[in-house]
Amino acid sequence: MMPLRRLVLAMSLCIWTGTELYAQQFLEKDNGILHVKFDMTRGGAIGYISTSGSTRNIVNIADEGRYIQQSYYAGKSVDRRAEGQSASWSPWSWNPIQVGDFYRNRARILASSITGNTMYVKCTPMLWDMNNMPAEAEMEQWTTLDSNMLHTRNRLTCHRTDTLYGEGILNDQELPAVYPISALKKLYSYFGNVPFTNAPLNNPAVVNLSSGFWGRYQSNMVSENWMAFVDSTNWGMGVYTPICSNFLAGMAGSPGGEATSGSTSYIAPIKKEALYKNSVYEYEYHVIIGSVTDIRSKVYAIHAALPSSVHREFEKSGCRKARNRRRSDRCKQRRVSCHSTKIDRGIEPHQHKTVCRGRLLCLIDVERIRSGNAGFDDFALIGKTYGIFRKFRVQKGLNFTPR
Repeated sequence: MMPLRRLVLAMSLCIWTGTELYAQQFLEKDNGILHVKFDMTRGGAIGYISTSGSTRNIVNIADEGRYIQQSYYAGKSVDRRAEGQSASWSPWSWNPIQVGDFYRNRARILASSITGNTMYVKCTPMLWDMNNMPAEAEMEQWTTLDSNMLHTRNRLTCHRTDTLYGEGILNDQELPAVYPISALKKLYSYFGNVPFTNAPLNNPAVVNLSSGFWGRYQSNMVSENWMAFVDSTNWGMGVYTPICSNFLAGMAGSPGGEATSGSTSYIAPIKKEALYKNSVYEYEYHVIIGSVTDIRSKVYAIHAALPSSVHREFEKSGCRKARNRRRSDRCKQRRVSCHSTKIDRGIEPHQHKTVCRGRLLCLIDVERIRSGNAGFDDFALIGKTYGIFRKFRVQKGLNFTPR
């Protein structure tokens, strides 16, 4: 018999936050292996993952900073305490997050839908450090439930008007921020020089946040692009982001905590990016539930199916130089590139956004393209995707050659 598949929009108990009465509303799906819920009162973030038939949630949801959610950083750190910024988070950079702010004000849902096995949500995020200040941005999330995996594509669209934070500043981006329960207490990954060869795994000591910060796994040491927290039976949650080989991971509090505990585990694939006022940023990741062996096996299968150009931005030391040598002279001069380009409607009728998987995006004046006058200066930002340089080819017949 085929497993029962349920797809519902459910409403359960109400929660009093002190200022508002929220209906705890979920967009959810059960494929007979996993049961997953988006919390529609908290930006549609992933707030519940269990095995089918179980009521044990392995996502920590103790506050608005937890969940599995989008979180981005732009510009320099600024003291905004006079405007209501939390003293605990001052100074702080522009930091929109999907669930809500430090004061527990929540993100507002703009749209949601279910198409086949994919759930979609769009929200206005909140600035984490500020009191009830929506970010000048939207977040979108597409999650497909596939066997024991969640395949998610995230997108941030910025339309900032502030002049506070500055432009062009590199920040570590959490791609995404993932908070498993602290009962998943053992950390696994692979840190060696022969990735994707089933070499022995690493099981580092878990760094506690009380030491001053999370554990830092830097210098492209996470060479298979995944980390996992598991329990004493080696079952748990793995996070795989193909474009990230640097991670943060650790534990706050103590092992043994569940979904609403103050204690939590934490994983965040990290990548340095400079987000601009009109940036659009998009990336994909997988959450895999199972044994460490199964998690690694699924990562290998996904990795093998990726285009060769996206397997690794840095496979080992010196990779950047090797790839630079393979670029054509013209691309070297122009520094113009894009991978999997498509067109979305822009802010103005005469503008469109190019969407580039895993990288920052540019605003293009389509009228200038059509007239043949488009050039290098028409881009607000030049994207470099996975270390491979290519000319932009704008779909729907809108092609151009950089000056």
